[in-house]
Amino acid sequence: MALACLAALAGVATALAQAGAFSARITVALGGAALACAAAPGGLVRRRGASAWDAGALLILGILAPTFVHPFEWVLGHRDPGYYVAFGLVVEQTGGLVWTDAFGAAIPSDLWPVFFEQLRATDPLQRFRGVPYLDPALGLAGPIFLPLHAVSLGLGHALAGTAGALRVPAVYAVMGCLGVWAAGRTLVGRGAGLLAAALLALCPAELWFARYPMAEAAAQCWLWGGLAAAARYLDGADRRLGLLAGTCWGLAALTRAELLLAAPLFLAVSVVAARWRGRPAWPLLALQVPLLLQAVVYVTTTGATYLRFVFAHTPPARTAALVAPLALLAMPVALRLRPWLAAHEGPLRRALAAMLALGVAAALLARWPTLVALSWYVAPWMLGLAAAGAIRVAAAGPLPRLWPWLALGLPAVAQLVVEPAVSPDYHWAIRRWLPLALPTLLLLAAQALAVLARQPWPVARDVAPILLAGAAALHAGRASQPLLDHAEYAGAGAQVADLAARLGPRSVVLLWPKPAVYAVALPLRLRHGVEALVLQGGSPPEALWDQVDRWRADGYRVYSAGFPGYASPFASPRYRAVPAFTWELRVPEMERATDHYPARVELTALRLAVAELLAATAP
Repeated sequence: MALACLAALAGVATALAQAGAFSARITVALGGAALACAAAPGGLVRRRGASAWDAGALLILGILAPTFVHPFEWVLGHRDPGYYVAFGLVVEQTGGLVWTDAFGAAIPSDLWPVFFEQLRATDPLQRFRGVPYLDPALGLAGPIFLPLHAVSLGLGHALAGTAGALRVPAVYAVMGCLGVWAAGRTLVGRGAGLLAAALLALCPAELWFARYPMAEAAAQCWLWGGLAAAARYLDGADRRLGLLAGTCWGLAALTRAELLLAAPLFLAVSVVAARWRGRPAWPLLALQVPLLLQAVVYVTTTGATYLRFVFAHTPPARTAALVAPLALLAMPVALRLRPWLAAHEGPLRRALAAMLALGVAAALLARWPTLVALSWYVAPWMLGLAAAGAIRVAAAGPLPRLWPWLALGLPAVAQLVVEPAVSPDYHWAIRRWLPLALPTLLLLAAQALAVLARQPWPVARDVAPILLAGAAALHAGRASQPLLDHAEYAGAGAQVADLAARLGPRSVVLLWPKPAVYAVALPLRLRHGVEALVLQGGSPPEALWDQVDRWRADGYRVYSAGFPGYASPFASPRYRAVPAFTWELRVPEMERATDHYPARVELTALRLAVAELLAATAP
């Protein structure tokens, strides 16, 4: 029921924002209607008494509780999380996904290279990182990502301010872990599902991205919520669960680019799984297809800039775009061969298990350093158990029930083994594993432990599973311990607000050098209305001072701000820089070491000397 309500809120809010008509009141009203529908007789709520396994939800909530108490204060604008939070604020303020930057539009085109960044010749201009111009002449800017997560943050802004927006990732992480638990108890058994979900909640990657406002926790929520609902629907439950599953997978395509590119695979899995289990396919497709079309409309209109950026900067996306439709081509073949497959199930299962064993061996040989790097997030023996669990499922598992999960999860694991990018100098690349691959590995490992617990030998049955599961939990807990009471960038909002107050209303501040000053440029403009511009390099042309004349004539006070002790690039016989004040940003940040995984918190500082630009002839 909670998943249905969340899906209704996210889906309605995203559709309204795409139409430029976002409203928190309308969103909440329609979400309440969905909740009432889910709670209706025969709906999505099971009428049964509580069981001991329902304590799993409380266990997961208890593990993830620190994420609500200590959310990361990502209000700065120099990395992807800050872009998401900033555009959530744009959605809340403007009701849409396009921001009209009237101040930027008034800057003459000959000054665009001075203040607007262009990463590559084919990339769009952008005044702030993560907010590229759709049309710089008109000042129209859009997000550098798919819309759903930013809209969710906008809804958090509308309901509870910045604190509400910063807690949205934690809501998604809790729902993602509960989705793994709900899917796991249907697919591999209650005990194994609860163990996998608890280990996921303890994992340092899950704890980090439950506070880090990126879209991976949201993607995890929709993928596993969809799998849990689909598993129950395919087992014979109400068709509304099929509608919910399709809705979740459609919302996933509005969350991450790779999930939109994989949409043909989701459609194929929906149809094949329904046909295989003798259930109608239309509930899985009825809402999934319109949401996919909504995503396609976005990336061909407002998000066209984002789509070009993805293809320019992530070449594997091109491969995914070509390979994903092949799943649709294989679908009718698989359906026609079903009787033959059923007659030869034993040999086919043994062949599949052998292929998985060879794949595991190849991965160990080819990617051993990367798999070792994963040990900070998952205990090494759990990876070995995951391999054993995958082989066990292939050899003896109920394939018709497990096939939707394996068809989505195993390719995700295989893709990331081929191109993992996880290493001690790039810790948080684990986010690519978070939505699908990491929960799949934990479920497979939990399945292997469940099989071990059914063995006739007392030690294997009674002792080994408990010791291995306890050791895995201890391993994850020790890795997560430094994160528990850490709040990344705590106090950043108040410090940036202090800078804005000292600059005052109707101010223009020229910031240098990049990229460090991008951290304050975006929040100064979107949160406090201070017109911040970042110098792109070198000495500005004479035309800049003509523009300064126009700003001052329009009633703006113009400042320059840069590192103390460095010669200012803003030098002209027409203006003099009068020192105004020195400001410093000091915030805690988890260390970015290159020889070990994060364990210590460091203080990051950004110090700016601010001077007002006054006419040289002024007294």
